Amino acid sequence: MRTTVVFMNIFWGRLNAIFELARKRKGLLRRSEHLEELVKERTGLLTSANEQLKRGIEERKEAREALDQSEDRFRKLVETTGDWVWEVNDRFVYEYVSPQVKEMLGYEPEEVLGKSPFDLMPQKEDLRIAELIRLLVEKKKPIIAMEKIHIHKKGHPVVLETSGVPFFDKDGNFAGYRGIDRDVSQRKRIEKELDDYRGHLEELVRGRTAELKAANEELEAFTYSVSHDLRAPLRAIDGFSRIVLDDYSTKLDAEAERLLNIIRSNTQKMGQLIDDLLSFSRIGRREIRTGTVDMKALANGVIQDMRLSSPGEALDFEVKEIPPAYGDGAMLRQVFFNLLANAVKFTKGRDEPRIEISGRKDGDEAVYRVKDNGIGFDMRYAAKLFGMFQRLHPAHEFEGTGVGLAIVQRIVHRHGGRVWAEGEVNKGAGFYFTLPLKQDGGKDATGDA
Repeated sequence: MRTTVVFMNIFWGRLNAIFELARKRKGLLRRSEHLEELVKERTGLLTSANEQLKRGIEERKEAREALDQSEDRFRKLVETTGDWVWEVNDRFVYEYVSPQVKEMLGYEPEEVLGKSPFDLMPQKEDLRIAELIRLLVEKKKPIIAMEKIHIHKKGHPVVLETSGVPFFDKDGNFAGYRGIDRDVSQRKRIEKELDDYRGHLEELVRGRTAELKAANEELEAFTYSVSHDLRAPLRAIDGFSRIVLDDYSTKLDAEAERLLNIIRSNTQKMGQLIDDLLSFSRIGRREIRTGTVDMKALANGVIQDMRLSSPGEALDFEVKEIPPAYGDGAMLRQVFFNLLANAVKFTKGRDEPRIEISGRKDGDEAVYRVKDNGIGFDMRYAAKLFGMFQRLHPAHEFEGTGVGLAIVQRIVHRHGGRVWAEGEVNKGAGFYFTLPLKQDGGKDATGDA
């Protein structure tokens, strides 16, 4: 019995040990599984980190290669450009110099590094440029096309044009300039030659102008003298022809009377032409007395005089609102008179002749127009209208000497204006002229500044 009890105790002891061992083994299995999960998780994280590290390394490598390529392109660009590229620090000492310095100043880049731009300048020039740059540094401004003189290694001066931008450290403190220098010595030589030649040309122009002015004055004096001297014999021819016609008409046949009348008619035309030449000559010599001119009142005054001198003619004038101008009132009255007389002449024969005067402001000048519904003209011949003795119609159709419009042009040109005409055959014509609205630097004739 005791043996059985002992055996049972041993059995249960062994059985409990087996169960405890099984329980521990199961715990170890669970821990092992947990450790495997942790290893797998850490392995995944490590793998991911490794992949990210690889990608980072590749990206850095690519960025470095791109940077190297960019630096290589920049270096080649700097070294092949015709300009000298440089960098100076905050003490204006060269820290980078491109190879072009040798072509411009004869120095190797290594000879310039560590020097200041002012070391390569002549006396006084270095002080002048230093002061200009000091002001730019104070205001943190770029250098823009600054011309300065340097001394070549061989001793001759070289003019360079400098442009540069300031750069700053991470704290915002001035750290230096980066920029380029361009050799403009040849350009400066050409500019000097042009200035000298321009001065020579101006001197020639002044001389030629003086000669032309003297020649014009002599020509005008000659024209005035000749025209004045011709009037007396023409009056004598006309007078004696009239006397012959009056006193000897019974002794003259019809052909003789016709010829004498032709003589009188042509001497009168010649007299009118001489008067027009004298007027043209006086316009060139007369001093312009400028002031504000009421152009509408001036036009109405001319129209009133024309109505009084030709009471039997049906003259239909319309004067619209036109701006005042700045000029010589007496001369401008002559302009209106000649243009209106021209319009009246070429509207004769029309059923309803109409003449319109209008004007407008255009910037610093006023534009005026005298328009009619007369016979007009072919625009191919517009350039001839304002020439001396130029006529587009035969004298037997329309009277005149061909001087009136030339006088208009001369007066307007003396006022600094322009003249032109527009027209169409049988559809009328418009004559335009411009005048300044104000004297230089003053208010215009309308009162505006």
